[in-house]
Amino acid sequence: RVSVMAASKAQEIGKWVTSQLADKGAAFLQNSWDWALKHPAITKYVLLSGGFSFLMWFHSMRLRYVRNDTIIELDLDGKEIVEKVDPLSQMLNPDIVSLQTVLESLYQGAKDRRVIGLVAKLGSTKATRTQWQEIREALKAFRNAGKKAICFSEAFAEYGSGTALYWVASAFDEIYTTPYSTLHLLALRMDMPFMKGTLQKLDVEPHAVRRSEYKTALEQFTEDKFTEPARENWTGVIEEFYNQFATDIAEYLKKSPEEVKKIIGDGPYSAETAKQMGLITDTVYLGDFMASVVPKAFGRPDVKHTNLLFFKNYYKNVGSRYTKGRHIVAVVNVSGNIVMGDQGDASHEVVIQALRQAGEDKKVKVVLIRVDSPGGSALASDLMWREIMRLREEKGKKVIVSMGSMAASGGYYIACPADRILALPLTITGSIGVFAGKMNTRGLWKKLGVNHEDISTGDNAGLLSALEGFSPENKERIERFVDEIYNRFKECVSKGRNMTPEAAESVAKGRVWMAKKALELGLVDRIGGFEAAIDEARKMMDVPAETPIRLRSFPRDPSIFKTLLGSRNSLDQQKASVGAWNTLAGVLASIPVVGRSISTFIRAALLFGRSYATLAASPEVGAVVNVIQSAALAAEEPAIAMVESPLIM
Repeated sequence: RVSVMAASKAQEIGKWVTSQLADKGAAFLQNSWDWALKHPAITKYVLLSGGFSFLMWFHSMRLRYVRNDTIIELDLDGKEIVEKVDPLSQMLNPDIVSLQTVLESLYQGAKDRRVIGLVAKLGSTKATRTQWQEIREALKAFRNAGKKAICFSEAFAEYGSGTALYWVASAFDEIYTTPYSTLHLLALRMDMPFMKGTLQKLDVEPHAVRRSEYKTALEQFTEDKFTEPARENWTGVIEEFYNQFATDIAEYLKKSPEEVKKIIGDGPYSAETAKQMGLITDTVYLGDFMASVVPKAFGRPDVKHTNLLFFKNYYKNVGSRYTKGRHIVAVVNVSGNIVMGDQGDASHEVVIQALRQAGEDKKVKVVLIRVDSPGGSALASDLMWREIMRLREEKGKKVIVSMGSMAASGGYYIACPADRILALPLTITGSIGVFAGKMNTRGLWKKLGVNHEDISTGDNAGLLSALEGFSPENKERIERFVDEIYNRFKECVSKGRNMTPEAAESVAKGRVWMAKKALELGLVDRIGGFEAAIDEARKMMDVPAETPIRLRSFPRDPSIFKTLLGSRNSLDQQKASVGAWNTLAGVLASIPVVGRSISTFIRAALLFGRSYATLAASPEVGAVVNVIQSAALAAEEPAIAMVESPLIM
């Protein structure tokens, strides 16, 4: 009886609430309608804006919708593949493609039942050889899942060698090109300009100190041909490239690597000859390729019944595999020349900030550092090395280094303290050594009628001057500093790789190593790319292979609004902000009336409101500023040398 009464009371309360809501809702709608009639212009604007926004949202959702029997379209012709891209650049510049977007599209597509295949357009893509290796591995996983992948290229290098592009294409099931193109299969070649003779004619004297004989970077200025150590260095590199290309192409052609090298050695070939030899599947123009070849390849009656989905839209639909899970791996990118300051992804302030953020994040157990750098500043390298050691010793984090196309010299310096180091087959690493140098330009200035005189307070005042060579005493000073840095480098390698000092010396001397040889020597632990690095991270966290992993990028990516607003502290961020606003203005300029007005306003604001630091970043303004500053300094005190350390690794 009590329960019946309670139910009856609840029913009465429900009716009362419903009536109240209905009354208030009706009143709200009536008031809104009255207001809309009184303000027709605003109402029209709101309705048009809302309708336009809905249509844009609906269109974007329709574009990324994954139907059954979907074929992913991977168009990389004319694109630049980068390791990391900020959200605004990715949105406004369609030619910039994140490597992870490509890889995720392929790995996700391999397991997606709705996806039946892949069609790709190759061409003048700006990418490193190791980026292509990772894409090839993803393509292999896609094909191993029983899904077909075909590609088209209008030409395999109309001018120059097309061997590398054909190597990329050989990862697909079928290869197509245009009927009258050329397959420029050529053996590999490396050209090095030596400028000793030019410098002699200009009366410029190069002075260099190095550790050791294989540290040959400055030989371009001090020699007129390859020295034996340099030739040994680079012959090993180019032969490893050639062997890898031949091995991979042989798998596609079902021939031996030696047979492939013979085919390459007899090239180039016309498209028709290449077809007869079985090097390509067929010749066809792009329009016919999309209209007839693609549908037939995937068992579709015609192009209208072919569900093509652009790879970026597919990625937006499925997302990354690494956004869920309670096991978090931090990712830090070190890309480019290692420098002091905060300019670039390999500058010491940016990298150290990223490492410290990862270290302070208590949820992060493993830090994955992606290194693609030929080296640079010895000091910046050592500061990064110290921060990585802090991650391990003070923060208790495990550290994995995944190498890109190059992790040499300073790039290896920052890699050697990691728990695990991975490299791809075409990674160049090692170069454990140091060099320092300068140019004596006094003779050139005399040729130009300029005479320099100096007043100094000591014999070492001209140590770094570009107006004199190294005196015996100054050369001894430079030699001492280079030895200290070199010994420090070998000490870090010995400690990080558990080597004896003698073993570290045997793999050092500035010599570069390809990944497979580096593995034999103990400089790396495993051959593999990003996927292998994630596998290593799972092992370190002691979780099963299929356990979801969440990746967290450091330093944290700025939002679109922060990119537009820029930063007072970072010149890179200010330039990125100006570039983002300019790109946005360009997009808006294509929209009639309102868009053009906003675009004009943005560009005017950039013109009159740009900061001094950003202005000084442009070469023209920077040159004027430098001349003014130099003139002011010269008027106060003549020729005071203010230079940085020349120690490079």
